Amino acid sequence: MFVSSFPAASSMPLYVAATGAWFQLGHGSRVELTNRPTLQRVLAFLAGRERASVEEIFAAAWVGERAVSRRVAANRVYVAIHALRGMGLDAILNRGRRGYVLDATIMVVDETRQAPEAPVSSAA
Repeated sequence: MFVSSFPAASSMPLYVAATGAWFQLGHGSRVELTNRPTLQRVLAFLAGRERASVEEIFAAAWVGERAVSRRVAANRVYVAIHALRGMGLDAILNRGRRGYVLDATIMVVDETRQAPEAPVSSAA
C-alpha cells in the first residue's frame, strides 16, 4: 500500500485501487468503477499526483486520443470530474489555480488487497 505525502485537508483517508477500479472514503462504502474505464484512469492518475491540470488529466485518461479542440478536451475532463464528485468525492476533489487535487490522505491499495471492510456501492 502506498500512502501519499501530500498535505490533506480531510481527516478521512481515501483508499484507491492502484488501477482506479474502486475507491473508498474513510470507512464508507466502496465505490466500484469497473464499468467506467475512463473514470478509473482519471482517478488513478489523480491519486498518484499532488495536483494535475486539465491537459494532463486528458492525456492520461484518453490515451492516444486527440480532441477536436482544447475546449472539447476540457469538457471531457469536466464531465469526468463531475461524475467522480457525484459518486462521493465532492468534498475532496477540488480545483485550485494550478489544477485538480484530491484533498485527502491517499492510500493506493494493491488490487489483491482490501481496504477496511465496508459495504460495496456500484456506480451506475
